[in-house]
Amino acid sequence: MERKGFIGGSDLYDIMNGNWHKLWLIKTGRQEPEDLYYQFNVMLGKHTEDFNMQWLGYSKFVVVPSIPSKRINHSKKITEVSMNISGVPYKGQLDGVAVEEDSQRTWDECIEQSTHVVECKHTSSYKTMSDMLDAYLPQMHLYMRISGKKFCLFSVIFGNRHEYVEVTYNEDYWKKVHKLVYNFWQHVKDDTEPSTGDAVTLDWKTVEIDNLIARDANKENFFVRTAQRYIETIDVAKENEQYKKELTSSMNDNEREVFCDQLTIKRDKRGAKRIFVKKGVA
Repeated sequence: MERKGFIGGSDLYDIMNGNWHKLWLIKTGRQEPEDLYYQFNVMLGKHTEDFNMQWLGYSKFVVVPSIPSKRINHSKKITEVSMNISGVPYKGQLDGVAVEEDSQRTWDECIEQSTHVVECKHTSSYKTMSDMLDAYLPQMHLYMRISGKKFCLFSVIFGNRHEYVEVTYNEDYWKKVHKLVYNFWQHVKDDTEPSTGDAVTLDWKTVEIDNLIARDANKENFFVRTAQRYIETIDVAKENEQYKKELTSSMNDNEREVFCDQLTIKRDKRGAKRIFVKKGVA
C-alpha cells in the first residue's frame, strides 16, 4: 500500500506514539511499509467491519458502509477524503457515514445528508472504551476535520461484546493534533531525519463523548476535601453495612418487630426491614 505523500489516519497513531523515525523512513520512501495482510488482528478487523456497522445500525442511526455490500447496495461509493491544512496533505479512508434514522431517506440521500463519520475497531476484551479513545481520538478528529462532519460514531467490538460512543468534533483538541503532525511533516518536507519521539496522550477531558465532558476537580477544595472524607470512611461504611445485614437477617419470617434497649427492627407491609436507633443511644 502506497503511504508516501500524505498523512493518513493510521499515521496519527505512529505520530502520537513517538514512532517518528520509522514513519519518516516510510514517508520518504527509504523503507517499504509493513505488509499487514497476514496480521491476524488486522484481517479480523477487516472481516468484522461490516458486521460491526450492521450492529451499530440497530441504534438510532442509519449507517452506510464506505463500499457497497450485499446488505446495503447504494450507487455512490464513500471514497477517500483529503485536504491540505497548513501545508500538510491529509487523506482519510472512512469506514462509513451515518445519519439519524429517517425512514423517508434513500441510501444515497443518507450519504448526502450524513452528519457522522463512522470508525470501526475490533480489539481484545480486556480493553476499555477509554483505552480506545486515548488511542484513536486523533484519527477520528482527522476524519471529522477533512470530511466536514461534526460527529463521529466510534463503534468497537471488545472480544464478543459491542459498544459505541458519539464523539463531537473539538477544534482545540484538533489544533493540538495538527501541531504535532505539522512538526513531523516538516521532517518529511525538508528531508531531515527525526529522532524517535516520546509517546503523547493528549488531554481529551473537554471533548464531548455522548454529549458529556469530564471535569478536573483537583483545584476545587470542597470536592477534594469531601473525596478524602469519603475514602477515609469507606471501611467504616462497609463494616456498618455488614452489621445491618446481620441484624435484619436475624429477624424471623413471622416477626414484625425485634428490639433491644439500643434499637428496634421493624418490618413494613411490603416486607422491608428498617432499623431505628432509640433516642439517647450514642
